[in-house]
This record gives sequence, structure tokens and C-alpha cells, in this order.
Amino acid sequence: MLKLVGRLLALVLFATLCLPSTGIPTPQVGSFSYGGSSLGAGVGNNLFEKFTAEEDIAWKSCPDYVVSLTGQLTFNVNQYDCAYTTRPFNVDDPTDTRKISYALTRVRSWYRETDPNFQGYLWYLPGGPGASGLTALWTLASNINTWVTNGRYHLISVDYRGVYNTGPQSTCFEDPWKARSYQLESFQRGSPTVLSGKDTASTRLLETANQFFTTCKARLGGEKGVFGHIGVADTAKDIASFNEILYTKLPYSLARTRISDHPINMWSVSWGGVVANSILRLYPTRIGKVVFESSVNLRGHLDHTQQYLHKISQVKDALDSIYHYCATGTCGMTANGAATATEIKERVTAVLDWLLKMSKTPGNLETTHLLHLSKAIYDGLYSPAQRFPYIMTTLIEPLEGYMAVDDFASVTTLFGNRDTAHVAEELEKEKQSHGASPNPPMGFPSDAEDLITCVDMKSFGLETVDSTAVYDTFLKAVGVGGSVGALAQFERWINCVGWENSDSKDKSATSVPVDEVSSVTTTIPVLYLSTTLDPVAPSRDSNGKVWLLEHYPSAYHVEVQATGHGIMPHINNLCVSMAVYGYLSKDELPIKKYKVCMPTLLPFGSRSPYEVGDESSDTQVAS
Repeated sequence: MLKLVGRLLALVLFATLCLPSTGIPTPQVGSFSYGGSSLGAGVGNNLFEKFTAEEDIAWKSCPDYVVSLTGQLTFNVNQYDCAYTTRPFNVDDPTDTRKISYALTRVRSWYRETDPNFQGYLWYLPGGPGASGLTALWTLASNINTWVTNGRYHLISVDYRGVYNTGPQSTCFEDPWKARSYQLESFQRGSPTVLSGKDTASTRLLETANQFFTTCKARLGGEKGVFGHIGVADTAKDIASFNEILYTKLPYSLARTRISDHPINMWSVSWGGVVANSILRLYPTRIGKVVFESSVNLRGHLDHTQQYLHKISQVKDALDSIYHYCATGTCGMTANGAATATEIKERVTAVLDWLLKMSKTPGNLETTHLLHLSKAIYDGLYSPAQRFPYIMTTLIEPLEGYMAVDDFASVTTLFGNRDTAHVAEELEKEKQSHGASPNPPMGFPSDAEDLITCVDMKSFGLETVDSTAVYDTFLKAVGVGGSVGALAQFERWINCVGWENSDSKDKSATSVPVDEVSSVTTTIPVLYLSTTLDPVAPSRDSNGKVWLLEHYPSAYHVEVQATGHGIMPHINNLCVSMAVYGYLSKDELPIKKYKVCMPTLLPFGSRSPYEVGDESSDTQVAS
């Protein structure tokens, strides 16, 4: 194994220092030119605002923002290319002449395209929906190349339809500053929470969600609106088309089987798995190798409420694992009176209960502190080794101090004041800083995160949509994922309620290509990567079955016995990297259909992996 690591590192050094870079022309500067299109670029388009979108995919030097990331990148920034092209807005209707701009990026292979080691293109499909594929690939490409592909592919990614630099515009607000204000008011809209406000809060939040739909429909809906063509099926068609175009640009001498077939190779992450699955269903004969990393449930669009409950089904166990790691590692709370995981859990729970009690007190009803802490804890579960030491030290422990003296007013020093006046003040500061548009280099994400989910939704999942049903569903969510999970995912759930009985013109013109029962046997089995406890994309259903196998019964599954969303924190784990390296680089399947990898990175420096239901959760910290 040491020899393998040395060989991989040597290849990285060789690729960085020795392999020549292809000459890249200077970017063309000018205004957009879409033949009269009013759809144009995505809401966050600051990267490509001086580029002219072209009909062809023409690789050029990336905008300066990539150079600003150089400190985070571990090999030559000149290996990164960008393209700004156009696509028909409605790919199924040639009479619709509207076009949208599309942002792509490429991280070049370590090998020349004529080298036998070159294996074509590998698409990196990011999650969200709403995440930028460009920035994701720029920051992750080094790890992918070093540990699992040996630089054999051109890595490709995009901003999906309506996301950041790709059109169409997907903000529900005409004024970009109103869109930014809506984002800043997220905690304010969610408070008082359903947990503290019960039926009254349910009524208010249901009205707020319906108003969100009304606002979005007024700008983006209707027969000529964009709702019909920002869903996953259109994105899948875009990527398949781009893949074919890119392969036709390769040297003719690449007439080897795996290249001449123009395979669509994909590495999908989280919601990106929905995109990969759609491509698999639409183009089953064109598929190459496919990695599903921490994929969300592929049938979530069929029942939005069931998806809400499924997403958070492992949150309770995930939090128990954090308390276990705190008790068995170097955690501030163990040095401050708590010796076991149970005691740590009791202390965190006490803080949450105190915030809940105080938020019910007259005069505190509009405070956002409970929602702030719940979301901070939930977000920490995505990458606990990196985030939870901060959460315990900077949030939980100070809150314990305030709780001890019943000082609720001082909690504002941790979370800030999110009332109307303070949000307006923060917005004004941003206006003075950014000027006409509230967009830093990569822009703020638009409303695409909600819109893409909502337009693809087949059913909201409630027989009757009223405040009582909303409150009952929330209580069920608390039972499934605890208050932390239920509160953190509530807005993502309720925001789609307006689409339940909306006109078909306000939904995707093409449905997500998957139904209740169908499964696919691919020529090359897909590879599924997951963690044991995932706060947003559990690998198993309520019966403990790996749900992806219902879609792809021939799939191979590699699972890291850890908590978190995504495999990348464990990519340098040889158990993981060897399985993925063999699959992507050597055409080798794992020896077993199911493989468990023990983690090498755990929160708080713990060396004791957590097992669900293990009594070791009460293990005392080592003396």
C-alpha cells in the first residue's frame, strides 16, 4: 500500500511539473449575444458577465475568480478551462427560438488525449439543487485526480439550469436586492418556529409559503415562463448533448472502444444523483462508469412529504454519534464536567430546551435563536470532524453560561439580531459595498434550490393541505429526526406547497424519468458510496434496506462507518480510494458487492467508530 501511495504522489508531481498544458486563447470580451433571447444568464452571473456566450463549446482561460482560489488548489491553475455556450431553452420544441447561456468548466487530464492512459470525460454532478458545479470541481479536482482517477480523465462540470452562471434567470424577484433581502430574512420568516408557535406558526408559515409561490409565478410562471424547463430532465438532456459534442472534438486516433462509444461517465454527489439517474434512464445505451456519492433518494419527487421525513431519518443517530465522539475524543465538554456521551447529550438537549422555553416567553416570540442553533447543529452533521469542535466550543458552551444565569438577551451576541430593522441595516451595508447588484464573484444562489425541487414534484404528499396537516407533519418529523432535523429541513419542505395544485405550465414539461417500480441493470455496474449515518441522504430505508439497490440491483456499495454527508473527507482512506480507483481507472469492480471501510478521520480526534445502538455511546473519556 505504501508503494501505491508513493506511486500516486509521484504521478501527481510528474503531472504537475512535466506534462505540458494545452495553449488556451485569451477570453473574448463583449456583451451577451443570444439572438434576441430575453432569458440570458443565471442570476449569479458575475464570472462570465464580460464573456460572449458562443454556440460551440470553446475552452478558454477561466475568469479571474479561479486564480483567486489558487491558494486552495494544489496544482497548476492553468489546467482549468472554462466555456460559455448556449442551449435551446426548450430542447424539445424547435419552434421556440429562445436560448440560455451555459457555464462549463474542465480540469484537464494529466495525459495527452492521444495517450493510451487517457480515458475520456468524467462528469462531476454537484448537489443542491443549487450548488455551483464550477466551484465544486475547482476545489475537489485535485483530490479526485490524486486518489481515484490518476488524472486519466478530463473532469467536467457545469452550473445547472437556473443556477449561478447558467440561465435562465431563476430569481423570483425583479429587483436583485429584494431577492437578497428575502434570503437575509430566512430566519425571521421561520420564527417563531412550529415547535414554539404550534398551530399559529403553522398557519403563518403556510401562508408565507403560498406567497412565495405567488411571487415566483408572477415573474417566472405561465406558458412562456421558465418553470417548465429548469427541472432535472432538461438538465440531463443538456449534459448528454454536451458530452457528445466534447467527444467529437477529441483526436480521431482515439478510436478505442471505450472512447469511440462516447460513454457518459459520471460522478454524482447528493442531489446530483437525481441528475445521473435521469441520464441513465434517458440514455441507457450511452452510459459508462457511474459513481453515486451520498445520493438523495431518487424517488423523492414522487412524494415531497415522505422525502422530508426520509431525509432526516438518521439525524437522531447522527447526533448520538457526535456525543460518542466527544466523549471518546478531545472535546471541550469532557474537560468541563461531562464524562459520557449521555451526559453530553443531556447538556446539549438542555440548551435547546432552554431556547425553546425562552422563545415562548412574551417579548421573545420573534427571536430566531432556536432556529439558528438547530440549523447550525444540523449543518455541522454534514462534515462533523471539521465543524463540530467549533459548534461545541463557540455555541454550546457559551449558551450553557447564559442559561446558567437565565440571560437570554446575551444570546444575540452569538447569533446576531435578525429582526426587520437589523436585516435592513445589513442590507444597506451590502448595497454600499456591492453597488447595483448584490453579487460577489460567484453570486448569491438564486431561488433555484427551491424551484428545481418544486417544479419536479409530482405530489406534495398531504391529502389535505392546511395548517393542521402542516403541524401534524412537523410533529411526525420531530418523531423521526428530532427537533433539530425537523426544523432544519422544514422550510425546504413547506416552500413547495404552492405547486401542489398549480397549473401544469408551472411545473416541469418533462417529468423526472423514474417511477415507483422500475430498476435498471447497467452494462457496467454502478458504484455507490455512502456513510453509515447521513443527515440528509440516508443510504437505507426504515427497514434497513439499501434503497439504491432497488434502482440498480447490480450496484456495488462501499460504505464508510462514519457520520457525515459525502465521501470526500474520507477519499484518502485507502479502503475507499482503492475501491474507487480500481473502478474508474483500472476497469476493476470491488471484490465484494458490499464493502465497509473504517474511517481514519473522526470528530474530536476520537479513535472509536460509532455503531448505531452500541452501548459504547456511554463510554467515558479516556483518562
